Amino acid sequence: MSYTEIVNNAALLLVLSISQSFIQHQWIRNSGWGQVVRGIFYGVIAVGCMLSPMRFSEGVIFDGRSVVLSIGGLFGGPLVATIASIIASAYRISLGGTGMLTGVGSIVISAASGIFYRYSIKEKIHSLNFLKLFVFGLGVHSILIIWFITIPGGIFLDVIQTIAAAYLSVFPIATAILGSVIVDQEKRLIAEEHSRINEQKYRTLLETAPDIIMTLDHEGVIHFINQIPSFAIENNLFDESIYTFLDPSSKKQFKKVLKQVFLSHKKIYYDFSILTPEKKRIWYAGSFGFMEEDEKKERVIVIAKDITQQRMNNEIIQQRNKEIRALYEINRSISSSLDLEKIYDAFYEGIIGIIACDGLTIFSYSTQEKLIHTEYYRWGSKEGNISDFPVISNQEKDFALLFQIIDAGNPIKITTAINPMKVVSKDQESGSGFLVPIVLENNVIGIIEIFCARPDVFQIEELHILQALAAQIAVASNNAKLYKDLRSSNKNLQLAYDKTLEGWNMALQMREKETAGHTRRVAELIMQLADKMGMSEDEKIHIWRGALLHDIGKLVIPDHILHKPGPLDEQEWEIIRNHPVYAYEWLSPIEYLRLALDIPYSHHEHWDGSGYPQGLAGEDIPLAARMFAVVDVYDALTSDRPYRKAWSHKKTINYIQGQAGTHFDPAIVEEFVKLIRMIPQP
Repeated sequence: MSYTEIVNNAALLLVLSISQSFIQHQWIRNSGWGQVVRGIFYGVIAVGCMLSPMRFSEGVIFDGRSVVLSIGGLFGGPLVATIASIIASAYRISLGGTGMLTGVGSIVISAASGIFYRYSIKEKIHSLNFLKLFVFGLGVHSILIIWFITIPGGIFLDVIQTIAAAYLSVFPIATAILGSVIVDQEKRLIAEEHSRINEQKYRTLLETAPDIIMTLDHEGVIHFINQIPSFAIENNLFDESIYTFLDPSSKKQFKKVLKQVFLSHKKIYYDFSILTPEKKRIWYAGSFGFMEEDEKKERVIVIAKDITQQRMNNEIIQQRNKEIRALYEINRSISSSLDLEKIYDAFYEGIIGIIACDGLTIFSYSTQEKLIHTEYYRWGSKEGNISDFPVISNQEKDFALLFQIIDAGNPIKITTAINPMKVVSKDQESGSGFLVPIVLENNVIGIIEIFCARPDVFQIEELHILQALAAQIAVASNNAKLYKDLRSSNKNLQLAYDKTLEGWNMALQMREKETAGHTRRVAELIMQLADKMGMSEDEKIHIWRGALLHDIGKLVIPDHILHKPGPLDEQEWEIIRNHPVYAYEWLSPIEYLRLALDIPYSHHEHWDGSGYPQGLAGEDIPLAARMFAVVDVYDALTSDRPYRKAWSHKKTINYIQGQAGTHFDPAIVEEFVKLIRMIPQP
């Protein structure tokens, strides 16, 4: 027996096996009927191999059935191998001969070997490669060589000597080649199945995806779209340009993004809007990515999610945030001021930022007079002159709506036809607005009117904002009026206090005839010095009062001492030196004069500590007292006295400069001299 016969048999085996490999894949491999068909087919192929055997002797033949049946057991499993073995065995029995039983045994061994190997590798069929299949074929045919010992007639050694080399080389190679072909076919089928499943999966995902998925070419033409969106007029959008549907405001940027994706092949996120036939704008959040289709066609895939409601919600949130910020600013402005005009201006400037209004009118209501006054009027940049608006009584029918709000306390939506301000204002010829009561402690104390030249602009949200602001206006305006009344009362009270001080000063001047006019002069001069030194208005008020009262303590000094024509003795001087103490004891219980006591109590203190009544020195002496000491001496020396004539201006200045550092504060002397030189002298 030659290698040529074996090779011819193996070639026939491979042709038939490859053919069956293609044919068997047309059926469902894992179904019961599919297994039966495959078993029959493997059996037929085995029979085909036995039709062209290699005859060793009469009744002893060799062929490729072992390859077919071992492969059938390995790739088909027990059912396929059993059916194939039965068919092959039946045919071999029909052939008969001395080697019939050995031939049937080789059929069973081949099929069993394939089944055994299948389960030994735990059905990891697709991991088999050519080498593993060759080893498998070599093992099967080695077992068969041993099995050939059962051939009758004692010809085993002759058989081994004749066919062993060819049998153990060609058939394992045929097993490896046939197995590799089947493995490749199995892998291809699995890949095709996975591809089919994935395609079905992706098709289902595309069809059920809530987002719009489409592919566009360079010109924006739609080549695929997974669903018909709400903005489409026709059912078929293929070959339509996306620019047909885009909002004009989005077209330019959309083209730019599309071009950028084609050039860079990078993903870009961009929000764009579609304009429906009903002129409704729909917003989409788009994800743009590059893809390449068959035939090297470039596309951009766009996944667009409808975000119209999100944008609307975001705009509402932004509007609410804007309103909250505006309300905060309005509240801060009106609560930080006690000036009604500023409060109303802040209210108007704030309200136009959150409500589309053109005009604002604020009325106040007097419960005692039963009259309505116009407190504030603004139309755009035009501020109305309040005096031009009439005082309104409940007898005037044109303004009955205002009194209706005062009586009921409820807001009213108005139009031009029922707007009371149209009677006195030509600005409000058309439009709409609200009348909102200003309520304080359950009483309507005024009305806010907000008006827009366009009809039906205001919504219920604007009314709620106005009601909240009306409550703030009520408190703020009431506080401003209370403060105004309090300031008026304080001013009157301070005027009364100052008149009292002037009365005390007049009494002192009438008692000290020689010092008449001295107090007024020093008070006016020290105020000029305070201005030059940059003192505040509050500080100057206390300095003025202190100057008026600087010698008030002398009112308790006996006349015989105060008016003594000759020199005073030591005891009399002690009484005179106590007049600052008398002033302090007299005035300190009066609370509003406590800050004015520095001058009456300390104006006789000296910079070097030699003064009285406390012997203070340097900056321990209150500033107002140090200032007054210089002014007091200047006026005294430049005025006529019964015991001497007035000094000249130059002599007095020289004297004061000479006393700087002993009697007077040098810094104050310097400022005083600068001031005096600026004042024209007689």
